[in-house]
Amino acid sequence: MLKLNLTLLGAPHLETNHGAVQIKRRKSLAILAYLAVTADVQRRDTLATLFWPDSSQPQARTTLRGELWHLQQMLEGEWLEVHRDTVALRHQNEGFCLDLKTFNAYITGMASDIPTMEGQTEWVERLSRAVELYRGDFMAGFTLSDSPAFDEWQFFETERYRHAVSRAIEQLIQLHTRQENFAAALPYAQRWCALDILHEPAHRALMQLYALSGHHSAAIRQYETCKRMLAQELGVPPEEATSALYEAIRLQQAPYGRAKGIASPELQTLITHPDVAHTLSTASPLSPSESQPVAMDEIRVATIVAAGISHSAETLSSLRPDEAGEMIEHLRSAMRAIFEQHGIHTEHSLEGSMVAAFGAPRVHEDDPERALQAALPIQSAAQNIGIPIAIGIHSGPVYFNVPNVVPTNTLYTRSVLGATVSLALRLQGKAGDGQILVSKNVYRQTRRAFDFKPSEFDLSGQAMPVAAYLLLCPRQRMEKS
Repeated sequence: MLKLNLTLLGAPHLETNHGAVQIKRRKSLAILAYLAVTADVQRRDTLATLFWPDSSQPQARTTLRGELWHLQQMLEGEWLEVHRDTVALRHQNEGFCLDLKTFNAYITGMASDIPTMEGQTEWVERLSRAVELYRGDFMAGFTLSDSPAFDEWQFFETERYRHAVSRAIEQLIQLHTRQENFAAALPYAQRWCALDILHEPAHRALMQLYALSGHHSAAIRQYETCKRMLAQELGVPPEEATSALYEAIRLQQAPYGRAKGIASPELQTLITHPDVAHTLSTASPLSPSESQPVAMDEIRVATIVAAGISHSAETLSSLRPDEAGEMIEHLRSAMRAIFEQHGIHTEHSLEGSMVAAFGAPRVHEDDPERALQAALPIQSAAQNIGIPIAIGIHSGPVYFNVPNVVPTNTLYTRSVLGATVSLALRLQGKAGDGQILVSKNVYRQTRRAFDFKPSEFDLSGQAMPVAAYLLLCPRQRMEKS
């Protein structure tokens, strides 16, 4: 029987009956991955436009024909179903294996309740296999610089599977912790942190497990690591919940690791409080509480605006605390009013900084342009108030927390999470006084409506500088005579 094993979690890898296959033509590999993931019949015109956007349609179709021929030679079998106008991968063939399909099978029903111990044991086994299968990000290290639409699709898939494995890891931590098996939960918490070093719930989970395991010093060091990374990458302090957990661990007088490794009642009460530790709270996805709002995550494409006082600002240091506070509040009110004029929910505010999402929950086709249209008056308002402001803007997939049950008389704040938010905050941190720094993704979608100046900055974890663009002003539209 002919076999075709395609691995896309991590660096792409392909095997047939004769062993590993090296597909040297990047477009051929990209086409194979796209056909496998979409698992549907694709029109040739669609593929031609996706992979050769700068070519004419006849030229793109001719190039596509050559890539399909090359791919058929490499696959050693009739795996491609090629017709005059359509192309498909025979993914239903018995010998075809795609790691994404196996991964999805393991995590199916991940949000379901698991009432019995027997069910929990089976669920732990399934989630453990899914996490083991996740060798790395979707098509890690692969990119097509001349195909922005494919890069955007790849980015979206990367975020989707990264979010899925994070959810799986989070539930494994919950399940092991309920069984007081902290030694089994610890490696998953460590991997959760490695997936996104700026995700504070992961840091808090690791701190909690270190504390519950009796490793007091490791819990303290984890907090210091979290604090240092947030300062370096985002220029912000840890969240109140993270600091509260740190203080509870630091002030704990009773020795850790007694009996089954359970901390004293005071610390146990604090670290299971939902405001301090969502991952170990009684209102977790595995056991919803009637007194807490139950939320569901949706993936949305949104444009994130992160606006805050420039790190190099010296204006406030020469003022009395009450004067500085008044100016900050004035700026925050102005930003909030501008966002509200665009119908945008303000995600959070911290010492004058705000993060807002254009496209979550309400979607507009021109969300990137609307985000820039809001950023410019914020820039002007800050100049009028006399506070140097820095703004970062990035567009991409976010995880939008939608309330399923909202208790009466309760103010429930939606949240947007993900790498898109982190990059917008990093752009804000790299922007100079009074500057608006946008990502390449935002620039591509708005370059016809605004003028920009190319820029770049170094980003931790990236070997090469990251491209960015300084927003200058709206582009003047030519009026018809």
